[in-house]
Amino acid sequence: MDEYEKALRHSLVDPPCRLISDVHLCLINMIMEPPYARNLGLTSLMELKDGESPQAIKAGQAEKDDDWQVEIDELYAAIADIGNNWETTIATVMANDVRDGWECVLIGFLKHFATTASFPRLRPILTSLVYGPSPPENDDESATGSVVEPCHPADRYPSLPAEDKINIIQFLCELAIPCKPIRSTLEAAEADLTELRKEKIELNREKKKLTDGMAQQNGSSEGTPLTKGNLDANTKAQGDVSPVNGTSEMDVDSERMVDASSDVVSEYGEGSSRATSVANGSGRNGKQDTSNPTPKTIALARERALAREKAAEAKAAQANSRRREDDVAKLDRRLEAIEREFRQMLGLGRSKPLGRDRFYNRIWWFDGLGSAGLLNRSGDVSYGSGRLFVQGPSEIDLEVLCGRSDFASVIEQRRVEEEGDGMCLKPGEWACYSDPEQVEAFMTWLNVKGHREFQLDRTMKLWWDYIVPGMKKRQADLVAGPKPPETSSGRRTGKGKGKDSELLRESYMAWRNKRKPGK
Repeated sequence: MDEYEKALRHSLVDPPCRLISDVHLCLINMIMEPPYARNLGLTSLMELKDGESPQAIKAGQAEKDDDWQVEIDELYAAIADIGNNWETTIATVMANDVRDGWECVLIGFLKHFATTASFPRLRPILTSLVYGPSPPENDDESATGSVVEPCHPADRYPSLPAEDKINIIQFLCELAIPCKPIRSTLEAAEADLTELRKEKIELNREKKKLTDGMAQQNGSSEGTPLTKGNLDANTKAQGDVSPVNGTSEMDVDSERMVDASSDVVSEYGEGSSRATSVANGSGRNGKQDTSNPTPKTIALARERALAREKAAEAKAAQANSRRREDDVAKLDRRLEAIEREFRQMLGLGRSKPLGRDRFYNRIWWFDGLGSAGLLNRSGDVSYGSGRLFVQGPSEIDLEVLCGRSDFASVIEQRRVEEEGDGMCLKPGEWACYSDPEQVEAFMTWLNVKGHREFQLDRTMKLWWDYIVPGMKKRQADLVAGPKPPETSSGRRTGKGKGKDSELLRESYMAWRNKRKPGK
């Protein structure tokens, strides 16, 4: 957005601004379908001679701020032969690297498409494009001539006010919206949004299953940990149990001996001398121990077996939990990417503010909309505007805010106290936050108990990791200053001195359209 603003304010004929010429040519090339009637602009200008039609009234109101005007007949004669073959000339102009002659294509387009009703600034802009003040008689560069004389459009366009340049581009954009390329892009975006919604629902459903499984696993794993004291108590309690279903205590002891022997063999390894000695009941002197194994021996063997089983279960549960955590992390990354794509596709057709504050000021963030993503190719955060814009409340919002007429003064006083004297935005006024500290102070000022500011706070926190880095990167680029211009081979050169060299270092002057013409 900084480059676009600087390009609009570019007022030098040489060197020309390539960005501005390509914006106009791309839009005109997209609208190539001619209207049902040709020369609408010339016909509309001739109707102004009556001075009684609604178009004439609108044109007269639009011309109040002009310092000088040219008669309609004289203007008609001046533009009659300019840009007549703009449909065939545009291909030649776009093939030219300098874009020489694009201003004549613009005039030819306005003559055929614009009217004083659809484009109230038609007459002043056409006059400014083909007429200009005469050179001053003295050598004072700040002085301007008082006589109006014909000029070439290429020499006059840079001197147009930025408001008129914006009006021209806005008119071209309004005509380009119904065109087939724009309609196809919007329809494709709607289809992509539908697919993203479906994918988001499926991913959220899968994420819920994983989180529920993790919660169930964590809940089942909680309990009394296995200790030696608990195991001894259990063993002692089992030794006191009376026979059940005809099973005697001797049979129970025999089963315990078998279990203990198998545990000992599994611990020391089958075939080892130590395992054989312990399993057969022989002592250190090699003699056979004919007595029954003690409960302590059985308890130790059973404790070792249970510990091994517990460790294996814990290891498997830990691996399963880690796998589920990785799956949830992958789903979160994909959901985050879907949110970025959703914002990008949704911004093609319609843009919505992040929310409104307590005074109905709308907060806009234009990054990540349309073809400009929030991440560059290397995965770092990029920015389009690098700022948060604040739009003042509308007339309807003020009526709702004030309610009754006797509350208007109270609301106005409160706005001055909270927003600051001279900082209250009126309808149609804009402001911006360009520093992260300003945004943090604004977030602190929000009252999340209100439904408007609660929604605004939640939305800003959702995109916080992109808003603040984008602001910081923009500030770093502004501090770094312009970069050396690139040569045809793509290398940057530091040669050249003077104003032209410094101007060519600006990023908006180094911009080049890398897309093919007509794409």
